[in-house]
Amino acid sequence: ARVGLRDPGAPGLVPRPRSPQEPQDSPDSPEPAARQPRVRDTPEDICLEATANAIALHPARPLLAAGDVDGDVYLYSYSCTEGENRQLWSSGHHLKSCRDVAFSQDGQKLFTVSKDKSIHILTAEEGRLETRFPKAHESALNCVLPIDNHIFATGDDGGAVKVWDLRRGSAILEARQQEEYISAMTVDGNGKILLTASGDGTLGVFNVKRRRFELLSEPQNGDLTSVVLMKVGTAPQLGAGAHCPLFSLRVFCSASASLPSLVSRGGGRWRVAPAKAPFTSSTGTALGLPATALRSGQRPLTAWCPSRTASYAWGPWTESSGR
Repeated sequence: ARVGLRDPGAPGLVPRPRSPQEPQDSPDSPEPAARQPRVRDTPEDICLEATANAIALHPARPLLAAGDVDGDVYLYSYSCTEGENRQLWSSGHHLKSCRDVAFSQDGQKLFTVSKDKSIHILTAEEGRLETRFPKAHESALNCVLPIDNHIFATGDDGGAVKVWDLRRGSAILEARQQEEYISAMTVDGNGKILLTASGDGTLGVFNVKRRRFELLSEPQNGDLTSVVLMKVGTAPQLGAGAHCPLFSLRVFCSASASLPSLVSRGGGRWRVAPAKAPFTSSTGTALGLPATALRSGQRPLTAWCPSRTASYAWGPWTESSGR
């Protein structure tokens, strides 16, 4: 408070005379600058009311979608500037836990799947329910993967996989080749080969273009909980969950060209074991395989049918004979 001097003839205080050196208040003087928001290295945490089951990032904008155990779906915008995270909308259409969320490739749609066996497709801009498949699978759904702007795939707790076409409004491929839940899916860059990881420890291969099942890997020593495509040298490789075994995608694709004739003769389901060593050279093309630099006596790929006593194998391959 400003100090005043008491006037002997007045009951109150009178202002103290201003010193010549004291700055005068001007109505045009600028106000003190507001504090600038701090820019962080990462966005601030986003907290949901219930436990989050799945998240997905928009392909082009700083948007994050999340689904929780109550069946609610949220869309947030995020920023590294403090206080700039915003909830844009929420949706409570699912009756049970939301298991997975995924944006379409163009970012216009958000796919969600739930324990209630339903598939929902929402508009990313408003969260409006655009398409709904109420009883899409016989078992609870676990994952969803958009392949292009019209095709997407889903997997459930019973090991079933479906590929859907939005233009038809129905599934164009249905298969149950794995015994346990489908934990994750991915697709190659051409949108042709669909790969599915399962709780039974196997990796499944499906041909989306031809709408059929192709191959199943040898069971691993634990649940496969994720799958990702990566490139090692010039050969595309697959990394799956558990202890992260590596598979050669080239081996799977080459073998799939030879196995259908065997399947048509013998029936049942053929399994393919992953290679014991990398395929690096260009020999062995007569076998339908990328060629290899394996030591003599090793079998690069083995296929067999559990419903028959006979088995079929490529190999052994020797460097001297090229066979």
